[in-house]
Amino acid sequence: MSLRSTHRNLFSSSPVFVALSQLHAMQSTVNAIEHLAQSEAFEERVALRLETAGLHPPLQRSDPLLSYDFHISDDGPKLIEVNTNPGGVLLGLHIQIAQEACCPEVKQAHYPLSSKEEVEQALVEMVTAAAPAEVKKASPLLNIAIVDDQPSEQFLYPEFVLYQRLFERFGHSVRIHDPGDLSLVDDRLTAGGWPIDVVYNRSTDFLLEDSRCAALRNAWQTGLVGLTPDPSAWSAFADKFNLAELSAPERFAEIGLDAEKSQSLRTTVPRTTVLCASNSDQLWASRKQLFFKPAAGHGSRGAYDGKKISRRKFDEICAHDYVAQQRIPPSTRTLLWDQTEHQLKLDLRCITWRGRVIMLMARLYRGQTTNMRTQGGGLATALVFSPEATEAGSQKAC
Repeated sequence: MSLRSTHRNLFSSSPVFVALSQLHAMQSTVNAIEHLAQSEAFEERVALRLETAGLHPPLQRSDPLLSYDFHISDDGPKLIEVNTNPGGVLLGLHIQIAQEACCPEVKQAHYPLSSKEEVEQALVEMVTAAAPAEVKKASPLLNIAIVDDQPSEQFLYPEFVLYQRLFERFGHSVRIHDPGDLSLVDDRLTAGGWPIDVVYNRSTDFLLEDSRCAALRNAWQTGLVGLTPDPSAWSAFADKFNLAELSAPERFAEIGLDAEKSQSLRTTVPRTTVLCASNSDQLWASRKQLFFKPAAGHGSRGAYDGKKISRRKFDEICAHDYVAQQRIPPSTRTLLWDQTEHQLKLDLRCITWRGRVIMLMARLYRGQTTNMRTQGGGLATALVFSPEATEAGSQKAC
């Protein structure tokens, strides 16, 4: 069965347009956060987060592919969150190849990022670089497990298959597994007797707290297997508690940011506050200007729009790890079908590898959050133009 029938609205047929100045602003934000992730203040935060989860920091943090997600406001990009296991990258790469030269005008004005080959190489290196040194020394070809909960039931399972084919093309042996399939046998992580060198973890159990992740957790902690992204990387980049630090200008000098990086974060990171008993009344009073997100959440799960949250639900989330983020409405893309204009919301994903934006993609949707089920919506190519080529701001039908 084809994706066209099973994932009808996975891809949008229309690209979105991004000004080169907006790309530069997003790259500057990435630079500042990557710098902070190496700072002593953030290392201490990572160590504390891992200790709370009963883990200890590894000798070397994995170097995962990251997604910096932005909304585009009237005064430029605003960072919504960071992800360490972004979905849709390989799928987005395929649609980018199909759309990047749709007409001579686009080909002439399009600002290139990385080639298909460069993106694929980064994806392979992301996994192979995580392998234990002694494993890589023994053989450059690895046994790689792509792991997620009930993977064949996941909406993006077709992408897992694409990753499998990509890694195999580079000579590696690859299988797709549920974390419950993994076990430790004679100091080796295995799946049905098949030894595993590296795990590419697509599960959203970021701190490996579920009992089904016990074997993987033990193998990673003892250095028996490579893991990307690992809990340390998630704590350094994707833990939403970090957003409170990134949006607190009074802390920038203390945590080692220079003037240029400080200004970048002031401009692009919405104010974010950790929800706690001492500020709950104040945040409830200003809830309509806020969006509430679980610190360890992903996508839209457990997130609440302050304009719609009930007092009962608010009191309930106060007992959990939540942040309150300044509300930044998404920009829109106007598309035409059935001779009618339709406005879809959009967010931008900066896909980065080792601090550099290697790919830019978008998600078009209706409703509160991205859903890949909106007519005309889905994953979309983001084309970057110079200011002379296009006007930044509203997205009109093309």
